[in-house]
Amino acid sequence: MLKKNDYSPSITSLKNLNIHYTLDFPSEVYTLVQLERGLILIGLGDGSIYFYRVENITKHFFILKADENPILNIIELKNGSIVCTTNAPSICTISEHPQNKNEYQVEKRINTKFQGKQINKIIELENENLISVDNAYISLWSNKLDLIKEKKINSPIIDVIELNKKKFVCAMPMKKCVKYYENDNLNQKYEIKNIKFIQNAEFNNIFCILNDELLFIGGCFGCIYLVNIKYNEFVANVKLGDKRQIITSVYNLPNGDLLCGGSLVIDDSNKVVDVVSDLIQYKYKQYQNYFREVYRKKGIHSNIIRDLKEIINYKKMKEIVTVSLDGKVILLNE
Repeated sequence: MLKKNDYSPSITSLKNLNIHYTLDFPSEVYTLVQLERGLILIGLGDGSIYFYRVENITKHFFILKADENPILNIIELKNGSIVCTTNAPSICTISEHPQNKNEYQVEKRINTKFQGKQINKIIELENENLISVDNAYISLWSNKLDLIKEKKINSPIIDVIELNKKKFVCAMPMKKCVKYYENDNLNQKYEIKNIKFIQNAEFNNIFCILNDELLFIGGCFGCIYLVNIKYNEFVANVKLGDKRQIITSVYNLPNGDLLCGGSLVIDDSNKVVDVVSDLIQYKYKQYQNYFREVYRKKGIHSNIIRDLKEIINYKKMKEIVTVSLDGKVILLNE
């Protein structure tokens, strides 16, 4: 939730970016967030959260062992609270230690009822309530983590995004659909079927909104989908050139282009033997029915790119960060 006013212009071209630093971790990396005050938090598969100051991204200043299970999401709420989720499944709030300076603690932990599964995503709505999705439920929370309402789905939900003040949409690979729900009561409003999702809960950043008009949907073999938000109808089913490629994460650049983590799954008799992940920029022009690859950095990770972020460094320059299950975080700038 870092405010980006008075900083350098946003990045618009992958071609001009170069890797300037790589962070290596002892476990898979699932999530990264930059707080409004500049701290960078990175969540790992071993249940730890690494804390960095923006002035020294090469060395962490604190490690919090928040759980024994992977830290799947970390978000900063509008009220300044830090919330993380695990596949225990649990939701935790993280706060500064009241006595020990520069140390952090788990202040509150909620273990959800659906034990043995995982909370795949949590987001804050515009009204400051939270939505979490797991392998069976959609849950509505207050920003103090009081449960308001929940809805049993009985199917994994891998991603969720708010479309406007009234509705949000969920991705359900097992049901091969996306479903729209009302923000305040979780009532289902609409369903779009026959989406060829990969049945993998690791892809939980496959949604983004283009030009306030289109919902981008990744996480499918060899294609992406574009859906008109206002009319709830397909605009395009775009082929990616290689039917083995999967968009595992997406970030909407300020110029309207898309920055994507794309994995090429190389398999033998349906057994995955290798994953090669590229960083790819796509350009889309809605009224010209135009969608094409602009530039690609090949082999940037050896496992899926789970998340993409734009951060601001100590020079107040913007950088792109890639987060991968190969245990690396890569920073790129011009």
